[in-house]
Amino acid sequence: MQIEKKMTGYPSIDKPWLKYYRKEAINAPLPTCSMYEYIYKNNKNHLDAIALVYFNTKITYRTLFDEINKATTAFLAAGLKKGDVVSFITITTPEMIYALYAINKIGAIASIIDPRASAESLKKQITDAKSNILILLDACIEQVESVISSLTFKEIVVIPVNQSMNFPIKQIYSAKAIFSKKIPVRSFRFITWRNFIKASDSLLLTTIESDANAPAAITYTGGTTGIPKGVVLSNQNINSVAEQYKNAASSLKRGQSWLTVSAPFIAYAFIVGLHLPLSYGMRCCIELYDPEVMVHNILRKKINHVAATPVVFEKLLNNPRAQKADLSFLIAPTCGADALSLQLEQRINTFLSEHKCKWKICQGYGMTEVGTGVSLNISKNCYKLGSVGVPFGNTIVSTFDTKAYEEQKIGSVGEICIQGPSVMQGYYNDPIATNLVIRKHSDGSVWFHTGDLGYFDEDGFLYIVGRIKRMITRYDGFKVFPAVVEEALIKHTYVEQCAVIGVEDSKHQVGQLPVAFIVLSKDCDIAQTKIISQLNVYCNNLLPKYAHPITYFFRNSLPLTAANKIDYRALEEDAASTEEIRIE
Repeated sequence: MQIEKKMTGYPSIDKPWLKYYRKEAINAPLPTCSMYEYIYKNNKNHLDAIALVYFNTKITYRTLFDEINKATTAFLAAGLKKGDVVSFITITTPEMIYALYAINKIGAIASIIDPRASAESLKKQITDAKSNILILLDACIEQVESVISSLTFKEIVVIPVNQSMNFPIKQIYSAKAIFSKKIPVRSFRFITWRNFIKASDSLLLTTIESDANAPAAITYTGGTTGIPKGVVLSNQNINSVAEQYKNAASSLKRGQSWLTVSAPFIAYAFIVGLHLPLSYGMRCCIELYDPEVMVHNILRKKINHVAATPVVFEKLLNNPRAQKADLSFLIAPTCGADALSLQLEQRINTFLSEHKCKWKICQGYGMTEVGTGVSLNISKNCYKLGSVGVPFGNTIVSTFDTKAYEEQKIGSVGEICIQGPSVMQGYYNDPIATNLVIRKHSDGSVWFHTGDLGYFDEDGFLYIVGRIKRMITRYDGFKVFPAVVEEALIKHTYVEQCAVIGVEDSKHQVGQLPVAFIVLSKDCDIAQTKIISQLNVYCNNLLPKYAHPITYFFRNSLPLTAANKIDYRALEEDAASTEEIRIE
């Protein structure tokens, strides 16, 4: 006789999401090797399959591993050792990928820096890492030369963006001004990728012992609250995301194609967009970091797997070619990195269905500090509108009271906290910031605190309510969740986009009040005053009075961060500099 498990109502104990997993998937051991070993073990018997597609160049797994080996000997010849840090200022090119895995094979650490970062951030990130070697894209030389000149490197290895392109496209990109920067011959520190690799031709590749727990990468947060923090991720952190994804999603098959956004400085693009598909034996289609270009190439190349931000899917809905396209080639299209409104989710689902895609949009949840992924709508039968799916099989997610750290029961809103193999080792050289987010609770358990608010339903689906820092506390103690207000406003016919922030309450000494930024749809021809009246009616029907915006700001577009997320800090500055029109 089977005894039914007694349910406690606490997510971390009941783990209701496990019912969606096969027993073998739950009990499958996680990899204990380096990133390089992980992709090699999974592909060593399929070397003639295509690994990378870069513009019109196709690169097999055999060539991928051969080039990684050449790069490994080159870095060893340059004196690179286990534990050293190599800085990257580049987009994703085949050479960048060779360098990344070669460094990992040696046991060194890749510090991946956003080329668009401020001079202050660039200098700090390079200085903190104490890098002796910099991998630099030729198109970025002028942008960073003033910073580089004040730093000391043993070598700066320059990768031409068109190194792996074939004619005629190689010539086209060489002719563009942005890609024709000359390497400063006055500096002995610069060496081209081709010459860097040639210098190692006579060396023999030695066997290097790997360490799953060793740091593999330093990848930076979005910097929405100041200078970005360096997140230290180990081999196991990164590999465990790919392995848990594999155990969760049966739709992923060897040989399928995957959209690889050429922005390795965004952890999501580096881990989910590159390492994950390589570990499956997929074909990584490297695309420029431009939503319009990405959508064009998704349709042209019929890329099977698209994991992207809401902006990309909005572009897909509005793309003229997509209106007549057969989208049956799309498999488990995934949206993450920013909130997806219910209205947009429903629009995407309708559009996919009308264009023969058998999937609904699969939302996921994660952040840089947990290897970018901890939950996902993992199959056609594991999906709920508005949720970000269920936690991965080896990961525990729960919600806690924000003051006493008491676990909240299913259905109750609290701060989302995480335990699992993908939780970062910490912020690079910043133990104070690390201890603020990785905390020991009164029962001795250690959790990563996300700063996000959410809740579970009885089936183990996770729902995001908003950020703690975005939670607006009024003078009277009432709490307003901007995401809830946004969901109400976006339902209005003429609202294309909206964002809600808190501003200081000018009538009281404490507290904030909600204001809304609105982007109207293109077919809206009604005066803004009438729109405001209609929005107030909507709010009366859908929100309590204390949650109504006191002001509406109409804009042509909403500002975005470098990661294509809504820039709430910019909106706060905008609101502070705009004369308030208070609605009574």
